[in-house]
Amino acid sequence: MANYFNYTKATVTLDSEGKIESAVAGEPVAYSGTISSDKMVMVLTPDASELPLASEEWYMVELMEDMVVDIYRNANEADNTIFHIEDQTAPVVVEDGYSPVGDTDNDADMTITFNEDVVVGSGKIVIREQITGALVEEIAVSASNVTIVDNVASIAHGDFPEDMDFFVTAEAGTFTDASANANSWEGIASDAMDVWTFSTDDETPPVVVDGGLYPAPGTSNVMTTAKLEMTFNEDVKISGDFNAVIYNADWTPFEVITSATANDNVVTIDNATLMANSTYFVRVMAGSVLDLNDNEYAGITNDSWTFSTEDDSAPEI
Repeated sequence: MANYFNYTKATVTLDSEGKIESAVAGEPVAYSGTISSDKMVMVLTPDASELPLASEEWYMVELMEDMVVDIYRNANEADNTIFHIEDQTAPVVVEDGYSPVGDTDNDADMTITFNEDVVVGSGKIVIREQITGALVEEIAVSASNVTIVDNVASIAHGDFPEDMDFFVTAEAGTFTDASANANSWEGIASDAMDVWTFSTDDETPPVVVDGGLYPAPGTSNVMTTAKLEMTFNEDVKISGDFNAVIYNADWTPFEVITSATANDNVVTIDNATLMANSTYFVRVMAGSVLDLNDNEYAGITNDSWTFSTEDDSAPEI
């Protein structure tokens, strides 16, 4: 039957209305043919090596002139049929198509970029903590929380916790392509911890814990040899612009201090020996202390840290 038909891929030109304007035969398709028992139907079947026919490809079958005759010996005219294979291929994520990756802000947009236009399917996207697998957020995709522009899907989410590592998984079918077949994205398997990963930084400045100032505000009888200490809620370091000032009771400076040491979460200020029978106020400039991610301590700029030193006067009769 190979002499009867010419079965090929085709290059097709469409007009402005999407109708076929022209078609040119291309690469041949190997096939076999059969004729029905009533001699009314001819069936052409592509060889196994040709199947499945290429997704989104045009094909043309041409019946040669004078190849078929009826019982009255009337021969056929040349004819052809042209058809298009629907999209059979599932969308895939392009290289570097996940965002965010690596270090990111806790309110960063979550986007997936595909190799073709997509629409919202059904299912869940799950965000988990990288080390323990603890659930951070589960997002059921819908038109209300997913925005799609062509091949890019943006997923609404809550702010990510700070200073944490994450991985993301997605159920199969959360997105499909825009074809009539609605081919489903395969998703990200629930045990695939290395496909989409990212981390957030610590963006919260350190603070002094309750009771973390020494001498404690309002304390009296403080030893004159006492060193000022501040205990924070996290490990800290001293900035290059450390500045603390000890003021006398009349707010004249007793000492301007530009050096301190940090040991884990405790800062010790290298102050001079204090005067006995004195009241002091301490201020620490903003940015003098940093956490390990360089977030700046807000400082002490009011009169809340005040104390009095011990009385060294001899008793009198």
